[in-house]
Amino acid sequence: MEAPSEAFGSSSSSSGGRKGGRNGRLASLAVLAAASVAIGHLRSEGFCAPAQVWSSRQVRQPGPTARSAELIKRPEKGPAWMLKVPYYQQPHVPDGATRREGPIRALYFSKSFKETLESGSDEEGQGGLRGRYGTEIAEHLQERKDLVASGIRENITVFWDVASTGYSENDYRQTAMKIMDRTLHWLAGMLDATVTRVESVETTRYAAMSQNEFLSGEVNWYRTLRQMGCVVHRTWPPISLGKEAIVFERFRHHLDLMQNGSQKSILVVVSRDKGHAGMLESAQSEGVTVVHITPTKRAWYYPGGHDFSVPIVFPRWERITTELFSPKLDPLRPEEEWLPRHGPKRWNSGPIDLDRAGKTEELDRRIFHSWIDRKDFDGRGANFMGDWVRPGLRLNATLQQAFEKATQRSGTGFRGGPPSAKAEDAFRRDMEALQNLEEEDYAALFWNYESHPLKNQGPSQTEMLGRIVRWFSGFVGMSVKRAEVSKFVEPWDALGAGPMDWLRSMADLDFVIHRVWPPRDEATNRALTRSVGAIAKAKSANRWGGDRDRPPRLVVVLSEDLCFDQAMEDAQDAGISALWIGRNSHAVFYVANSHEKVAIRTNLWDVIVKDLSIANNNPFDEGVSTPDAPMALTEWQGQQVPKDTKWGLPQKLGLDPSQTFLSPEDLKESKLDARLNA
Repeated sequence: MEAPSEAFGSSSSSSGGRKGGRNGRLASLAVLAAASVAIGHLRSEGFCAPAQVWSSRQVRQPGPTARSAELIKRPEKGPAWMLKVPYYQQPHVPDGATRREGPIRALYFSKSFKETLESGSDEEGQGGLRGRYGTEIAEHLQERKDLVASGIRENITVFWDVASTGYSENDYRQTAMKIMDRTLHWLAGMLDATVTRVESVETTRYAAMSQNEFLSGEVNWYRTLRQMGCVVHRTWPPISLGKEAIVFERFRHHLDLMQNGSQKSILVVVSRDKGHAGMLESAQSEGVTVVHITPTKRAWYYPGGHDFSVPIVFPRWERITTELFSPKLDPLRPEEEWLPRHGPKRWNSGPIDLDRAGKTEELDRRIFHSWIDRKDFDGRGANFMGDWVRPGLRLNATLQQAFEKATQRSGTGFRGGPPSAKAEDAFRRDMEALQNLEEEDYAALFWNYESHPLKNQGPSQTEMLGRIVRWFSGFVGMSVKRAEVSKFVEPWDALGAGPMDWLRSMADLDFVIHRVWPPRDEATNRALTRSVGAIAKAKSANRWGGDRDRPPRLVVVLSEDLCFDQAMEDAQDAGISALWIGRNSHAVFYVANSHEKVAIRTNLWDVIVKDLSIANNNPFDEGVSTPDAPMALTEWQGQQVPKDTKWGLPQKLGLDPSQTFLSPEDLKESKLDARLNA
């Protein structure tokens, strides 16, 4: 089963066999017989024979057809050590003797394996494959053509020893992702099928790729394969044939899948010749087509169900990569883009449709000494792999989820412990009422810009403001239709006078601006609580005087410390739910129609703003990636929701800047009415 240049083309003669008389020849035959018995014992134990020893399948007389080939037992273990038979133990072939049946010489690779085999099995017998070999290869190719004609696209499963292929990130002017993607397209084009699975083995101590390694800029080809959705197994320590043992295990796994009814695949092994022949012959005897590609000018094609392999002279890996990643001309470009001056086309491009099994099938074969703590090498994962989640409340968490987390606290006190049973019952009743809202119900946002500032990072100012408003809408579960902001502004400053001024953008989006001066510490808070109190009194007096026909159902106040919460309690009495959110993740929910308060926790304001500035979708949309728990690159490529960097939709907020609470005159009249009625 080895290359004909080694198995069928051996014409070496042993001078020691021709000298020394009859006794010397008998002694040599005895040594050869002992060597044959030893080698046969190795093969019966499931190991691979040395490259210089003839396979039993090559010695076997050719049968009537390949379909009568007997089933070869799979190796029970991994590949054996490569044994080199001494020269004096190699079998003697006299000069001029008839060679054993088989391909006399290897075929030279041309564009794809199909074209190479077609040229080698031409009808005139001039292609290199003669006798039954040419006939059976032609039948095999016709079977593959019939599959394609019937609409069945063959799959390719690749077992890739990346370390033996000699990639270097400094050799090419393309990213690591493009290099690996181009290589997989090249593999698919060589076999005229679809690459659906790629598996490799990495020798590493670590259970996860660290984020620091990703940010360092160093190229790790195994990390790139994982990003593409390939399966990369882990093994440690670095021992000889450690990777091959895992390859044999996965090889056996895929053969079992195909025996149990799954779609058959072409199995491709890309690695140096490390004793894979025993497993490859076994897979071939089960009807699976196998291809073995080495980086040293050798390749073998094992047609499924037959009892021989076709050796192929293959280009060196260094030459292949030089052509594939040429910055001048794309060697995989379509046929119509080739010009006469470009010369003949050397490679084909094929499709890739990875099943993206990823971590679900990744094997961990790491072994450590007893004095080494395995946890030291088990990281938390990395953002680009989709296995990292920031601890704490998620960006797409709702007010209900924040409350449920508050009920699980085990501390004591108003902020450290869970809410009381009375407060919990009141909150749940209020949440049920908030879930049964009418279409006209909305929330109002009151923003102390001095304690909750913004930075000029990420999108434009209007887009960022739109994202913040829509995030609060998702958090409280209703639309925000009114927004007021208070900030210290000198009387002679105009809105938008400076490049860092957010008030101009807020005014353009119909925010209500409270310009506060002089800068007293409580002034910005008083401006907001005054508005909240006026809304509460307007609702209590039922004298709502704005464009909208009702007051907000919930008010949200952003302030570092709310020292004056009388307005929040007035909102409770008026049937308006109120939520105060501090800068350092503390928050208090004032339950409507009660006197209960519930302490909850949110994320830090700076964290919320940073995540919203880099979010590519509304975090409350289903099936999107969030910055605090990003999807893996493979999920991004296959997801249904595309990226949208303008999801804030600032021009469609529809905020109402009109005077929706009682004027000072109305407040005086309401107080007078209250005294008269009393």
